[in-house]
Amino acid sequence: TPIVCANLPYNITTPILEKLIETPAFSSFTVLIQREVARRTDVAEGCPKAQGLMLLLRAMNPQVLAVDEITAPEDVRALITAAGCGVTLLATAHGEGRAGLERRPLYRPVLEEGLFRFLVRIRREGERHVYDVEELR
Repeated sequence: TPIVCANLPYNITTPILEKLIETPAFSSFTVLIQREVARRTDVAEGCPKAQGLMLLLRAMNPQVLAVDEITAPEDVRALITAAGCGVTLLATAHGEGRAGLERRPLYRPVLEEGLFRFLVRIRREGERHVYDVEELR
């Protein structure tokens, strides 16, 4: 299974990350973003997730929003709004694969709206992690 490891310069980081996110061919990818990208990366801290997403969407004109753990209905509403603005989304959620997410009322709108192209299920096999990629659309 192909694996990507890269040191990405600023001027090509966004398109490469978008392609990696969109491509199911890679079992995993690890990237080091050069310092000039880190200086241009914004992290919202100290506010609720949904509020932070909306602030970033309005003030920063992001191309990609990355969110750790969708946990509340307001998170889902903010993600739907961001997707409607053309933002690429990367998010995590806890569940036992697609069927497990479909059973949880919180995640149904995310799946029904087709917000994500791929679902990546991470599981352990002994000492290693295995990444299963499923196309959602």
